[in-house]
Amino acid sequence: MNKIPNIINGQKIAQNIISSTATKVAKFHKANNVRPGLVVILVGDNPASAVYVARKEDVARKIGFSFTLKQLPNSASQGDVVRCIQGYNAQQDCHGILVQLPLPNHINAMHVLSSVAPNKDVDGLHPHNFGRMAMGLPALYPCTALAIMDCINSCLPDVKGLNVAIVGKSNLVGKPLAIMLSNMDATVALCHKDTQNIKQYTQNAQIVVVAIGVPGHITRDFLQEGATVIDVGITIVDDVATGDVLFDDVASKVKNITPVPGGVGPITVARLMANTFDAMVNNWTGNNKQD
Repeated sequence: MNKIPNIINGQKIAQNIISSTATKVAKFHKANNVRPGLVVILVGDNPASAVYVARKEDVARKIGFSFTLKQLPNSASQGDVVRCIQGYNAQQDCHGILVQLPLPNHINAMHVLSSVAPNKDVDGLHPHNFGRMAMGLPALYPCTALAIMDCINSCLPDVKGLNVAIVGKSNLVGKPLAIMLSNMDATVALCHKDTQNIKQYTQNAQIVVVAIGVPGHITRDFLQEGATVIDVGITIVDDVATGDVLFDDVASKVKNITPVPGGVGPITVARLMANTFDAMVNNWTGNNKQD
């Protein structure tokens, strides 16, 4: 009989974070008459980006945020985007700024992300926040990496001493997650497209995180028995959302696994809301601020 793995319920984890944040928002608003203000800047008309932004807006409004979508045309210059960000940097009722990625090819994403005020960088991608994270200091951490940690923590009480293989070294996922896990005394292998024999790393890992955007790339022969697998990839194949892990193939071999969809994605949105609330509390400059 095939073993049935523990399916990590991202929807449930996300709802717990959202409910907690909503309670904090209501309490803070009652005491100070201030709501978290989240601004999302969307450049161009990428259909997938529009869907992701709509999800964020829906959650933000439901839990009592003030939400603003600032949409710029695909023809907007890098300077146009930076000037837009600078305007919101100076706006007191804006507590969090998120630049929806990807940006058009003619815009340098790192330059744009670096123009967001660090205390409003709720996506956690500003070099200032990245550096503080690397040193284990308080900061706004990247939402997807936080969501992955939520998935891991839901089924593993401690990562200290565990081997972790991360496949994909992006600034959004791989690099920040490697830092966070290393700070927690896990032993991390950060793999990428030029890594030779990736299987030697994944087969030696109790935790495998995959974020490469290649549907079904990770099969059971990549994994050790009883591994915990976090699948961050999501690609639409024949109108079906598909992960980087071949779920049916690995299910009988792993102990814990995230589904696609319904795994990391919902938690990432929830973490964005929690980051925005934290940014407001930490940096609020309203007239009724209590010293």
